[in-house]
Amino acid sequence: MNSNRVKCDSCHLLQPDTRLIKLGINVPVCRHCYHWARSSIARTRNVPNWVRPDSKFSQDDISKLREKYARRTRHHRMLHRQLRLQYSGPLNDRDWSVMLSSLELAESNYPIPLPDINPQTVDRKMADLKRAGIAYTPQNPNIREHIAHILQGTFGPENSRLFVTVIFLWLVSEEDYLGRDPEAWAKSFQLLFEVMQDLGDRAYFANGSLEVIGSSGNTYRIQPKASAPYFHVAHQKDEQYQHICIDPLRARSVVFGDILVTLVLSLYDDQTSARHIDTLARHVFGGPTRRRITDVQQLWRRALGNMPNQEMDPNAVFQQWRDVIDRFQTNLADWSDEEGEE
Repeated sequence: MNSNRVKCDSCHLLQPDTRLIKLGINVPVCRHCYHWARSSIARTRNVPNWVRPDSKFSQDDISKLREKYARRTRHHRMLHRQLRLQYSGPLNDRDWSVMLSSLELAESNYPIPLPDINPQTVDRKMADLKRAGIAYTPQNPNIREHIAHILQGTFGPENSRLFVTVIFLWLVSEEDYLGRDPEAWAKSFQLLFEVMQDLGDRAYFANGSLEVIGSSGNTYRIQPKASAPYFHVAHQKDEQYQHICIDPLRARSVVFGDILVTLVLSLYDDQTSARHIDTLARHVFGGPTRRRITDVQQLWRRALGNMPNQEMDPNAVFQQWRDVIDRFQTNLADWSDEEGEE
């Protein structure tokens, strides 16, 4: 029965409908994973094939190396993250010097004395780094020669492979398909498939996107996006889609498939989610977008403008007070205009 099924490189399930992604790596993926995997691979397609982790490193080794160099470059990475840019290596000669000192090359392979290296070879190695995507190639001649020696194997193949692995970690993040933890990524997409199936007719795959019908009756689309946060959420209204800016907290520390699961479940129960996601609220509760009121006294006057009449039915009084409380827990800008804004 499984004779016509092929293992999807993304979700690791045997699937009857795999397609080959041809962006330099040629991996078979199922139709549900295809657009998400392809979009991620496309982001790193300019990273040449020679920039790959050493096969001897386990996923745990890769994670430790990534954390080691992330600590040493934390201030630069934070700046890049704020600008939504991918960190791509040292930014000056000093950073290169610090990085090379921390590389901990196996000194047993050092030839003494070091052989002379042709200046053209050095320039060619620097050009290779630049084409690979390294942001800055050092200008100091000693640093340039040292890097060239490592890359051409003067210090031994083990040290060369370690250095190339570190370059890979600079250029490809764990959020990208090439830099992912394969098992964690696969399990996250398997969970996504299970959740979509459990939600029935209100959640389905459509033309490379995920479509969800919320508890409000709204239809939402989640589709791949080339830039961070790597997904695009939109609300279908009158045959058109309106963008919704949603970026889950701590999303960068979560496997990508789990982020999609969070989005699907949030949109599925959008009436509840909108109470906590300000950008979603206006699509659920309606009303024009207005200036947010920050004056607490004015907010109380608006909330208590129709005080419950003490002669009302107790259930009605309870419901009216509950409405007051709910209004303070939702998007205040979307209240009905009982009074004009000051």
